[in-house]
Amino acid sequence: MENAISFAILARIGIEREIREALLKVADVDVTQPSMIRIAVTDRCNYRCAYCNHWKQDRYKRELSLVQWRQVFKNLQAVSAKSIIQFTGGEPFLRRDFLEIAGCAEEAGFYWGVITNGYCLTEKVCEAICRLSPVNIDVSIDGACETIHDQARGVPGSFAAVTRGVKELCAARRKSNKNFKIRIKTTVHKLNISSLTDVASLAAELGADSIDFSPIRHEDDSSRKWLLPDDGQLNELERSIDALCGLKKAGIPIETSERKLRLFSNHFGDKVVRHGTVKCKAPLRDLFIDPSGETRFCWAYGSLGNIVNSSAEEVWSSHSSRLRRHEAMTCSKAGSSYCATSCLSHRKFSDNVKRALLHAEF
Repeated sequence: MENAISFAILARIGIEREIREALLKVADVDVTQPSMIRIAVTDRCNYRCAYCNHWKQDRYKRELSLVQWRQVFKNLQAVSAKSIIQFTGGEPFLRRDFLEIAGCAEEAGFYWGVITNGYCLTEKVCEAICRLSPVNIDVSIDGACETIHDQARGVPGSFAAVTRGVKELCAARRKSNKNFKIRIKTTVHKLNISSLTDVASLAAELGADSIDFSPIRHEDDSSRKWLLPDDGQLNELERSIDALCGLKKAGIPIETSERKLRLFSNHFGDKVVRHGTVKCKAPLRDLFIDPSGETRFCWAYGSLGNIVNSSAEEVWSSHSSRLRRHEAMTCSKAGSSYCATSCLSHRKFSDNVKRALLHAEF
């Protein structure tokens, strides 16, 4: 019953979102609301991932206090009641009060999830997670062995830590009889393209509910370009994708759609990628809040204002925000390797239904 209720709520959010967006498109009536709020509680990270810039910063933004975050959630209620908050970082669990922050979001009526590198998933932390009611705990794993994972993550021992952490989390979930999803998130790059099926098998062995694959983005930063597969490796990538699609058809819980998987070669070849919704939906659905409270729709647009100093209505519904929504709907970056397979690309409604059904029997 709990599962049926949660999926009914998510379906309702999706249907309401589609109606609001249709009104904007057809009648130019903007009653959109953020249905996904991404909050980076910190930019600090204890890993040194080759494709990430968080750990390379010379100085970090001032982080909001627990008291301030509690007020932010109350502020957000006016424009986004009953939506989903996904906590990100950096590494969220580096904040000792992170679960208190998540608890405040829960008390304010929001559903929440988090993505973590898994290093901090000790038995004590996992038990504390299970005293709350998350929707999902996403854990990043880049390889099925320490050689690949530790090189990608830049920290020796990280593979041992993350596999131990996922096992602890699964055990704590069983013990508490909770129903949140444990998902493995794998970033596809040069180091792991030949062993993606091994990572999928590892996810199942650890007890995770599903695995989702996303390719690293093209960047101007030369320090990460070495992780992009070269032309000679694209055939190898396509063989791995064929194998993953075979596992998916055989019932292995791979969340990534076959269409998106098969577009990875185009992505790495810097070709046009058409995945999910054709036009950008991020400004119609997403609100990103950084550790200091600054808000934006996506990384291509500047700040909309600080959520501490402005009301949520001002941030979301200001004249400039409405203009940016219209601009973004025709953004030239949509369908490019810049963002088409990133976390800001949006699935079609039918893809979200299929994704929900993947977990329906859990």
